Amino acid sequence: MRLEDEDNSRGGRALLIAYHYPPSLAAGALRWASLVRLAGDRGWDFDVVTRQADRPEVALPPGEVVRVVEKASRLEALEGAASAAAKSLRGMARRGSSSGPPGDVPAGAAPKERVTSLHRTELLQGSPSRRLLRSYYALRTFRGFRAWAMAAGRAGRELARDRSYDVVLSSGPPHAIHLGARSLARSIGCPYVLDFRDPWFFYERLPEHLASPTWYRLAERHEPICVGEAAATILNTDRSRAALEDQYPDLAERFVTITNGCDLPDEAPHAPSDAFVIAYGGEIYLDRDPRPLMKAAARIIRRRNLGPDEFRLEFMGRVQAYQGVPLMDTARDLGIENHLVLHESRPRQELARFLAGASVLVSLPQDSHRAIPSKIYEYMAFPAWMLVMAIPASATAELLQGVEADVVLPGDVDAIERVLEQRFDQWSRGERAEPLGTIPRFQRASQADQLVELLDRVKGGGQASPRQPADLTYLASGRS
Repeated sequence: MRLEDEDNSRGGRALLIAYHYPPSLAAGALRWASLVRLAGDRGWDFDVVTRQADRPEVALPPGEVVRVVEKASRLEALEGAASAAAKSLRGMARRGSSSGPPGDVPAGAAPKERVTSLHRTELLQGSPSRRLLRSYYALRTFRGFRAWAMAAGRAGRELARDRSYDVVLSSGPPHAIHLGARSLARSIGCPYVLDFRDPWFFYERLPEHLASPTWYRLAERHEPICVGEAAATILNTDRSRAALEDQYPDLAERFVTITNGCDLPDEAPHAPSDAFVIAYGGEIYLDRDPRPLMKAAARIIRRRNLGPDEFRLEFMGRVQAYQGVPLMDTARDLGIENHLVLHESRPRQELARFLAGASVLVSLPQDSHRAIPSKIYEYMAFPAWMLVMAIPASATAELLQGVEADVVLPGDVDAIERVLEQRFDQWSRGERAEPLGTIPRFQRASQADQLVELLDRVKGGGQASPRQPADLTYLASGRS
């Protein structure tokens, strides 16, 4: 049946299970808050089951929101107490030691940078004991999220007693919550849709404490069950969708790409700077090397004899060092220490004002080529040129084909220099960039249209009942 053949095929009520949702300010939370609001304008009402959170002053999207409280198991409580005690003892030992500075770092040496993430090709790094500990944390974390997901499913069944739903959705990571959505959808007899904001088994980089073959074995076991029963699976990029199509060729027609998207502000949060500012907002991970950018900027500054009031680099976030070397030391070695400004992390509104003052917004390279950094869409809201370091065969490079964004190979200092000098000349002539978010295909409304079309296609029979009031809080059972 064609969708346009029957008017009653459009619109309905959906129940979303999302671990990340406002008042959380995570990118995944803001994405679904925007989609829920826009889908409501298009005939789809949402109720949401999410985790308990602080910051109640943040405005919530429309719809019923039920919060599931997380409860740590006794084992986790014991681990937390032991960890706090060990940390206290280490602190006492450092304070009582006269042999060197805190942390036993030799005088004049830079502190060793803690490895915060590992690529899936690096899982065997570290001592045997560390690898065993990562395996343990991967299993424990999965079980914890699964326990939360089952409690969320119970909360959803309580909601379903008073109203009917046409579709159940779940958004991950964490991907274990899809197990709760699958169970919920089966129990209330309606289709469910998976949203993979990041891939599950094909995840390319993991937090260090979870980076274990155990994590991937769990994904390999549970992903086919959830994907096999889902009426549709949403991927954030075409490259992620292609990976699933190759893995599950018989289900290829159920996979759909709905990218992230840009929400344009009602008005610019801040006037651009009087200087040519190259800005980066976020965190500098092991795969995000800022040194080629700094080298290219140093060449331009020296050749054109530019002062900090004319041309500078500004970074905001966890950006103080790369591979244990302070960025200011790197800038000093390049002779541009006066042209580099490092800002501590700031609330989202202050970050937006910072980004709005930039002439060029930079996306540093990453080795997760199926994913698109959330900052790409965040940058699109601002009137700045975008300099993106990515390989051509990446989801990011493919997204930006055909638009005024500069995509260069990571580490290509000459290319970065050419781009920055060209943009500086344009800026000097009074030219300014248009926000890429004004392009319709990048706007969140476009993604909402695709989502609604998908929901119309997969929804179950029956009409949604009127909204009923609910004020429910559920306590998750102890984690196993």
